[in-house]
Amino acid sequence: MPTPAISEFADRFDPETSPVSLGVLGQLDRAVGRAFRDDLCARLQRAAAALAEPEVRVTLGGRAGSGRSSLLHVLIGRALPADPGHPYTIRAGRADELLGPGGGRFADFDRAVIAEHGSLLGGSAREVSHLAVTVRGDGVPGGLLLADAPGIGADLATDGRAAAVAHAGDLLLWVTDSRRPLSRAELDHLGGHLDTHGPHSIVFVVNAFLDADTGDGWQRFQQRVAPFYRRRIAEAADELGADPPSPVFVSARAAAGHPGRFGGPELRDLLADLAAGHRATVATRLFRAEQALTDLAVDLNRRTAVAEEATAFAAAEHAARLLTTARGAVSETPRSRSAAAAVGQVGALHRVRDELLEPLLAETRRLRDNA
Repeated sequence: MPTPAISEFADRFDPETSPVSLGVLGQLDRAVGRAFRDDLCARLQRAAAALAEPEVRVTLGGRAGSGRSSLLHVLIGRALPADPGHPYTIRAGRADELLGPGGGRFADFDRAVIAEHGSLLGGSAREVSHLAVTVRGDGVPGGLLLADAPGIGADLATDGRAAAVAHAGDLLLWVTDSRRPLSRAELDHLGGHLDTHGPHSIVFVVNAFLDADTGDGWQRFQQRVAPFYRRRIAEAADELGADPPSPVFVSARAAAGHPGRFGGPELRDLLADLAAGHRATVATRLFRAEQALTDLAVDLNRRTAVAEEATAFAAAEHAARLLTTARGAVSETPRSRSAAAAVGQVGALHRVRDELLEPLLAETRRLRDNA
Protein backbone atom coordinates (compact mmCIF):
# COMPACT_ATOMS: atom_id res chain seq x y z
CA MET A 1 0.00 0.00 0.00
CA PRO A 2 1.23 3.55 -0.60
CA THR A 3 2.71 5.62 2.21
CA PRO A 4 0.57 8.40 3.72
CA ALA A 5 2.79 10.99 2.02
CA ILE A 6 2.20 9.40 -1.40
CA SER A 7 -1.55 9.17 -0.82
CA GLU A 8 -1.63 12.83 0.16
CA PHE A 9 0.41 13.77 -2.89
CA ALA A 10 -1.96 11.79 -5.15
CA ASP A 11 -4.80 14.08 -4.04
CA ARG A 12 -3.01 16.94 -5.79
CA PHE A 13 -3.42 15.15 -9.13
CA ASP A 14 -7.18 14.90 -8.80
CA PRO A 15 -9.03 17.97 -10.14
CA GLU A 16 -11.97 17.10 -7.90
CA THR A 17 -9.87 17.65 -4.77
CA SER A 18 -7.16 20.14 -5.75
CA PRO A 19 -8.05 23.88 -5.49
CA VAL A 20 -5.27 24.72 -7.96
CA SER A 21 -6.69 22.28 -10.50
CA LEU A 22 -10.20 23.68 -10.20
CA GLY A 23 -9.13 27.24 -11.07
CA VAL A 24 -6.74 26.28 -13.85
CA LEU A 25 -9.08 23.79 -15.46
CA GLY A 26 -12.00 26.20 -15.26
CA GLN A 27 -10.09 28.67 -17.42
CA LEU A 28 -9.06 25.82 -19.75
CA ASP A 29 -12.70 24.82 -20.15
CA ARG A 30 -13.70 28.34 -21.18
CA ALA A 31 -10.75 29.03 -23.48
CA VAL A 32 -10.01 25.67 -25.12
CA GLY A 33 -13.14 23.60 -24.70
CA ARG A 34 -14.76 20.91 -22.59
CA ALA A 35 -13.39 17.94 -24.56
CA PHE A 36 -9.73 18.85 -24.01
CA ARG A 37 -10.38 19.73 -20.38
CA ASP A 38 -12.20 16.44 -19.74
CA ASP A 39 -9.38 14.43 -21.34
CA LEU A 40 -6.83 16.22 -19.15
CA CYS A 41 -8.92 15.58 -16.04
CA ALA A 42 -9.37 11.90 -16.88
CA ARG A 43 -5.64 11.38 -17.37
CA LEU A 44 -4.79 13.14 -14.12
CA GLN A 45 -7.40 11.07 -12.27
CA ARG A 46 -5.99 7.83 -13.69
CA ALA A 47 -2.51 8.84 -12.56
CA ALA A 48 -3.84 9.71 -9.11
CA ALA A 49 -5.72 6.41 -8.81
CA ALA A 50 -2.65 4.39 -9.81
CA LEU A 51 -0.46 6.27 -7.35
CA ALA A 52 -2.86 5.81 -4.42
CA GLU A 53 -4.12 2.29 -5.24
CA PRO A 54 -4.17 0.49 -1.87
CA GLU A 55 -3.41 -2.92 -3.37
CA VAL A 56 0.14 -3.56 -4.58
CA ARG A 57 0.24 -5.75 -7.69
CA VAL A 58 3.30 -7.99 -7.95
CA THR A 59 3.80 -10.12 -11.06
CA LEU A 60 5.58 -13.43 -10.70
CA GLY A 61 7.61 -13.87 -13.88
CA GLY A 62 10.53 -15.86 -15.17
CA ARG A 63 11.74 -18.21 -17.84
CA ALA A 64 9.62 -21.30 -18.48
CA GLY A 65 10.81 -24.01 -16.09
CA SER A 66 12.39 -21.62 -13.60
CA GLY A 67 10.13 -22.84 -10.79
CA ARG A 68 7.41 -20.16 -10.54
CA SER A 69 4.69 -22.74 -9.88
CA SER A 70 6.80 -24.40 -7.21
CA LEU A 71 7.34 -21.05 -5.48
CA LEU A 72 3.59 -20.44 -5.51
CA HIS A 73 3.21 -23.84 -3.85
CA VAL A 74 5.67 -22.74 -1.13
CA LEU A 75 3.77 -19.49 -0.58
CA ILE A 76 0.21 -20.79 -0.41
CA GLY A 77 0.84 -24.29 0.88
CA ARG A 78 -0.83 -26.11 -2.01
CA ALA A 79 -0.22 -26.64 -5.70
CA LEU A 80 -2.24 -24.85 -8.35
CA PRO A 81 -2.62 -26.67 -11.67
CA ALA A 82 0.13 -25.35 -13.94
CA ASP A 83 -1.24 -24.28 -17.32
CA PRO A 84 0.30 -21.38 -19.28
CA GLY A 85 -3.10 -20.62 -20.78
CA HIS A 86 -4.47 -19.79 -17.33
CA PRO A 87 -2.42 -17.23 -15.39
CA TYR A 88 -3.58 -16.71 -11.82
CA THR A 89 -4.24 -13.62 -9.76
CA ILE A 90 -3.98 -14.50 -6.08
CA ARG A 91 -5.11 -12.54 -3.02
CA ALA A 92 -5.39 -13.30 0.66
CA GLY A 93 -8.89 -14.35 1.69
CA ARG A 94 -10.88 -16.13 4.36
CA ALA A 95 -10.98 -19.37 2.37
CA ASP A 96 -9.31 -21.14 -0.55
CA GLU A 97 -11.58 -20.28 -3.45
CA LEU A 98 -11.56 -19.91 -7.20
CA LEU A 99 -13.79 -16.95 -8.06
CA GLY A 100 -16.04 -17.63 -11.01
CA PRO A 101 -18.03 -15.32 -13.29
CA GLY A 102 -21.18 -13.80 -11.89
CA GLY A 103 -19.97 -14.18 -8.31
CA GLY A 104 -19.65 -17.97 -8.38
CA ARG A 105 -17.19 -19.48 -5.95
CA PHE A 106 -15.45 -22.84 -6.26
CA ALA A 107 -13.76 -24.36 -3.22
CA ASP A 108 -11.27 -26.36 -5.24
CA PHE A 109 -8.54 -25.67 -7.76
CA ASP A 110 -8.43 -28.88 -9.79
CA ARG A 111 -8.42 -28.98 -13.60
CA ALA A 112 -12.08 -29.96 -13.82
CA VAL A 113 -13.13 -26.84 -11.94
CA ILE A 114 -10.85 -24.70 -14.11
CA ALA A 115 -12.39 -26.16 -17.25
CA GLU A 116 -15.88 -25.49 -15.85
CA HIS A 117 -14.83 -21.93 -15.05
CA GLY A 118 -13.79 -21.48 -18.67
CA SER A 119 -17.06 -22.86 -20.01
CA LEU A 120 -19.04 -20.51 -17.78
CA LEU A 121 -17.31 -17.61 -19.48
CA GLY A 122 -18.81 -18.71 -22.76
CA GLY A 123 -15.69 -20.14 -24.36
CA SER A 124 -12.97 -22.70 -24.03
CA ALA A 125 -10.87 -22.71 -20.90
CA ARG A 126 -7.91 -21.48 -22.93
CA GLU A 127 -9.73 -18.22 -23.63
CA VAL A 128 -9.85 -17.22 -19.96
CA SER A 129 -7.58 -14.20 -19.43
CA HIS A 130 -6.85 -15.06 -15.80
CA LEU A 131 -8.20 -17.07 -12.90
CA ALA A 132 -8.89 -15.14 -9.69
CA VAL A 133 -7.98 -17.11 -6.57
CA THR A 134 -8.16 -16.31 -2.87
CA VAL A 135 -6.09 -18.26 -0.37
CA ARG A 136 -6.26 -18.39 3.39
CA GLY A 137 -3.20 -18.24 5.59
CA ASP A 138 -0.29 -15.83 5.64
CA GLY A 139 1.44 -16.91 2.43
CA VAL A 140 0.09 -13.95 0.47
CA PRO A 141 -0.03 -10.81 2.64
CA GLY A 142 -3.09 -8.60 2.78
CA GLY A 143 -2.90 -5.64 0.44
CA LEU A 144 -1.02 -7.57 -2.23
CA LEU A 145 -2.24 -9.07 -5.50
CA LEU A 146 0.10 -11.72 -6.87
CA ALA A 147 -0.26 -12.21 -10.63
CA ASP A 148 1.31 -15.30 -12.20
CA ALA A 149 2.60 -14.49 -15.70
CA PRO A 150 3.35 -17.14 -18.33
CA GLY A 151 6.96 -18.26 -18.50
CA ILE A 152 8.94 -16.68 -21.31
CA GLY A 153 11.01 -18.48 -23.90
CA ALA A 154 8.39 -20.72 -25.51
CA ASP A 155 7.33 -18.37 -28.32
CA LEU A 156 6.86 -14.67 -29.03
CA ALA A 157 3.12 -14.77 -28.36
CA THR A 158 3.65 -16.16 -24.85
CA ASP A 159 6.41 -13.63 -24.20
CA GLY A 160 3.98 -10.89 -25.20
CA ARG A 161 1.32 -12.17 -22.80
CA ALA A 162 3.89 -12.30 -20.01
CA ALA A 163 4.89 -8.70 -20.71
CA ALA A 164 1.24 -7.60 -20.74
CA VAL A 165 0.57 -9.18 -17.34
CA ALA A 166 3.63 -7.46 -15.87
CA HIS A 167 2.77 -4.13 -17.50
CA ALA A 168 -0.53 -4.01 -15.59
CA GLY A 169 1.24 -4.35 -12.25
CA ASP A 170 3.61 -2.44 -10.01
CA LEU A 171 6.58 -4.78 -9.56
CA LEU A 172 7.99 -7.75 -11.42
CA LEU A 173 9.26 -10.53 -9.15
CA TRP A 174 11.66 -12.29 -11.51
CA VAL A 175 12.42 -15.94 -10.77
CA THR A 176 15.67 -17.35 -12.09
CA ASP A 177 16.97 -20.80 -11.23
CA SER A 178 20.42 -21.77 -10.06
CA ARG A 179 20.96 -24.25 -12.91
CA ARG A 180 21.01 -21.53 -15.58
CA PRO A 181 22.34 -17.98 -15.21
CA LEU A 182 20.29 -15.07 -16.51
CA SER A 183 20.07 -15.37 -20.29
CA ARG A 184 20.15 -12.68 -22.97
CA ALA A 185 16.46 -13.33 -23.66
CA GLU A 186 15.67 -12.70 -20.00
CA LEU A 187 17.70 -9.49 -19.95
CA ASP A 188 15.94 -8.22 -23.09
CA HIS A 189 12.55 -9.00 -21.52
CA LEU A 190 13.50 -7.26 -18.29
CA GLY A 191 14.81 -4.25 -20.21
CA GLY A 192 11.41 -3.75 -21.80
CA HIS A 193 9.77 -3.76 -18.39
CA LEU A 194 12.27 -1.27 -16.98
CA ASP A 195 11.52 1.13 -19.84
CA THR A 196 7.92 1.48 -18.67
CA HIS A 197 8.23 0.91 -14.91
CA GLY A 198 11.59 2.34 -13.93
CA PRO A 199 14.81 1.09 -12.30
CA HIS A 200 13.27 -0.09 -9.01
CA SER A 201 10.50 -2.20 -10.56
CA ILE A 202 12.27 -5.59 -10.65
CA VAL A 203 12.95 -7.84 -7.66
CA PHE A 204 15.00 -11.02 -8.13
CA VAL A 205 14.33 -14.40 -6.56
CA VAL A 206 16.75 -17.26 -7.17
CA ASN A 207 15.19 -20.71 -7.04
CA ALA A 208 18.00 -22.84 -5.64
CA PHE A 209 18.38 -26.42 -6.84
CA LEU A 210 20.37 -28.14 -4.11
CA ASP A 211 22.68 -31.13 -4.42
CA ALA A 212 20.68 -32.50 -1.46
CA ASP A 213 17.42 -31.10 -0.05
CA THR A 214 18.82 -30.99 3.46
CA GLY A 215 20.07 -28.36 5.86
CA ASP A 216 23.66 -29.16 4.88
CA GLY A 217 22.79 -28.90 1.20
CA TRP A 218 21.21 -25.49 1.77
CA GLN A 219 24.25 -24.31 3.72
CA ARG A 220 26.60 -25.46 0.96
CA PHE A 221 24.53 -23.61 -1.61
CA GLN A 222 24.61 -20.42 0.46
CA GLN A 223 28.38 -20.63 0.80
CA ARG A 224 29.41 -21.79 -2.68
CA VAL A 225 26.72 -20.85 -5.21
CA ALA A 226 24.78 -17.87 -3.83
CA PRO A 227 27.77 -15.46 -4.07
CA PHE A 228 28.03 -16.14 -7.82
CA TYR A 229 24.36 -15.31 -8.31
CA ARG A 230 24.62 -12.13 -6.27
CA ARG A 231 27.43 -11.00 -8.56
CA ARG A 232 25.59 -12.09 -11.71
CA ILE A 233 22.44 -10.23 -10.70
CA ALA A 234 24.45 -7.13 -9.78
CA GLU A 235 26.16 -7.22 -13.20
CA ALA A 236 22.82 -7.65 -14.95
CA ALA A 237 21.32 -4.79 -12.96
CA ASP A 238 24.22 -2.52 -13.94
CA GLU A 239 23.81 -3.45 -17.61
CA LEU A 240 20.06 -2.79 -17.49
CA GLY A 241 20.24 0.37 -15.40
CA ALA A 242 18.18 -1.30 -12.67
CA ASP A 243 18.37 -0.75 -8.93
CA PRO A 244 16.78 -3.85 -7.36
CA PRO A 245 16.81 -4.80 -3.69
CA SER A 246 19.01 -7.67 -2.62
CA PRO A 247 17.94 -10.97 -4.22
CA VAL A 248 16.14 -13.57 -2.16
CA PHE A 249 17.22 -17.21 -2.37
CA VAL A 250 14.66 -19.98 -1.99
CA SER A 251 14.82 -23.69 -2.65
CA ALA A 252 11.24 -24.30 -3.74
CA ARG A 253 11.70 -28.05 -3.96
CA ALA A 254 13.11 -28.33 -0.43
CA ALA A 255 10.78 -25.71 1.08
CA ALA A 256 7.69 -27.51 -0.28
CA GLY A 257 8.09 -30.03 2.53
CA HIS A 258 9.55 -27.58 5.03
CA PRO A 259 7.89 -24.16 4.49
CA GLY A 260 9.62 -22.71 7.54
CA ARG A 261 13.08 -23.34 6.09
CA PHE A 262 15.09 -23.13 2.85
CA GLY A 263 14.24 -19.48 2.16
CA GLY A 264 10.46 -19.79 2.50
CA PRO A 265 10.20 -17.30 5.39
CA GLU A 266 12.47 -14.82 3.58
CA LEU A 267 10.24 -14.97 0.49
CA ARG A 268 7.11 -14.34 2.56
CA ASP A 269 8.85 -11.47 4.37
CA LEU A 270 9.79 -9.96 1.00
CA LEU A 271 6.18 -9.98 -0.20
CA ALA A 272 5.00 -8.45 3.08
CA ASP A 273 7.56 -5.65 2.71
CA LEU A 274 6.51 -4.99 -0.90
CA ALA A 275 2.88 -4.75 0.19
CA ALA A 276 3.69 -2.36 3.04
CA GLY A 277 5.20 0.57 1.16
CA HIS A 278 8.63 -0.82 0.28
CA ARG A 279 10.98 1.62 -1.47
CA ALA A 280 10.69 -0.36 -4.71
CA THR A 281 6.89 -0.06 -4.70
CA VAL A 282 6.88 3.68 -3.97
CA ALA A 283 9.64 4.52 -6.45
CA THR A 284 7.99 2.51 -9.23
CA ARG A 285 4.63 4.17 -8.77
CA LEU A 286 6.26 7.60 -8.79
CA PHE A 287 8.17 6.68 -11.97
CA ARG A 288 4.93 5.76 -13.71
CA ALA A 289 3.24 8.91 -12.44
CA GLU A 290 6.15 10.93 -13.83
CA GLN A 291 5.77 9.17 -17.17
CA ALA A 292 2.04 9.94 -17.26
CA LEU A 293 2.68 13.60 -16.48
CA THR A 294 5.46 13.79 -19.07
CA ASP A 295 3.20 12.32 -21.74
CA LEU A 296 0.53 14.82 -20.76
CA ALA A 297 3.04 17.68 -20.96
CA VAL A 298 4.08 16.57 -24.47
CA ASP A 299 0.45 16.64 -25.61
CA LEU A 300 -0.08 20.00 -23.92
CA ASN A 301 3.00 21.48 -25.61
CA ARG A 302 1.76 20.22 -28.96
CA ARG A 303 -1.61 21.88 -28.40
CA THR A 304 0.12 25.07 -27.21
CA ALA A 305 2.27 25.20 -30.34
CA VAL A 306 -0.86 25.03 -32.50
CA ALA A 307 -2.49 27.83 -30.47
CA GLU A 308 0.67 29.96 -30.65
CA GLU A 309 0.79 29.48 -34.42
CA ALA A 310 -2.82 30.63 -34.64
CA THR A 311 -1.97 33.64 -32.48
CA ALA A 312 0.98 34.56 -34.71
CA PHE A 313 -1.20 34.23 -37.82
CA ALA A 314 -3.87 36.43 -36.25
CA ALA A 315 -1.23 39.04 -35.31
CA ALA A 316 0.10 39.07 -38.87
CA GLU A 317 -3.43 39.39 -40.21
CA HIS A 318 -4.09 42.29 -37.84
CA ALA A 319 -0.85 44.02 -38.90
CA ALA A 320 -1.92 43.69 -42.52
CA ARG A 321 -5.26 45.28 -41.68
CA LEU A 322 -3.51 48.19 -39.98
CA LEU A 323 -1.30 48.69 -43.03
CA THR A 324 -4.34 48.68 -45.29
CA THR A 325 -6.03 51.21 -43.01
CA ALA A 326 -2.99 53.50 -43.18
CA ARG A 327 -3.33 53.51 -46.96
CA GLY A 328 -6.93 54.61 -46.61
CA ALA A 329 -8.45 51.54 -48.18
CA VAL A 330 -10.62 50.50 -45.22
CA SER A 331 -11.42 51.77 -41.76
CA GLU A 332 -9.43 50.35 -38.86
CA THR A 333 -11.02 47.32 -37.20
CA PRO A 334 -10.24 45.68 -33.87
CA ARG A 335 -8.62 42.30 -33.75
CA SER A 336 -10.93 39.51 -34.80
CA ARG A 337 -12.69 37.23 -32.37
CA SER A 338 -10.55 34.35 -33.60
CA ALA A 339 -7.39 36.26 -32.67
CA ALA A 340 -8.71 36.93 -29.18
CA ALA A 341 -9.71 33.28 -28.82
CA ALA A 342 -6.24 32.13 -29.86
CA VAL A 343 -4.62 34.42 -27.31
CA GLY A 344 -6.98 33.09 -24.65
CA GLN A 345 -6.10 29.49 -25.52
CA VAL A 346 -2.37 30.17 -25.24
CA GLY A 347 -2.84 31.84 -21.86
CA ALA A 348 -4.95 28.97 -20.52
CA LEU A 349 -2.53 26.31 -21.78
CA HIS A 350 0.47 28.13 -20.33
CA ARG A 351 -1.31 28.34 -17.00
CA VAL A 352 -1.96 24.59 -17.00
CA ARG A 353 1.73 24.01 -17.70
CA ASP A 354 3.08 26.54 -15.20
CA GLU A 355 0.63 26.12 -12.30
CA LEU A 356 -0.35 22.47 -12.59
CA LEU A 357 1.86 20.13 -14.61
CA GLU A 358 5.31 21.54 -13.91
CA PRO A 359 4.80 21.69 -10.11
CA LEU A 360 3.42 18.14 -10.13
CA LEU A 361 6.34 16.90 -12.21
CA ALA A 362 8.87 18.62 -9.97
CA GLU A 363 7.34 17.16 -6.81
CA THR A 364 7.06 13.70 -8.38
CA ARG A 365 10.75 13.75 -9.27
CA ARG A 366 11.69 15.00 -5.80
CA LEU A 367 9.72 12.25 -4.10
CA ARG A 368 11.14 9.59 -6.41
CA ASP A 369 14.70 10.77 -5.79
CA ASN A 370 14.08 10.53 -2.04
CA ALA A 371 12.19 7.23 -2.12
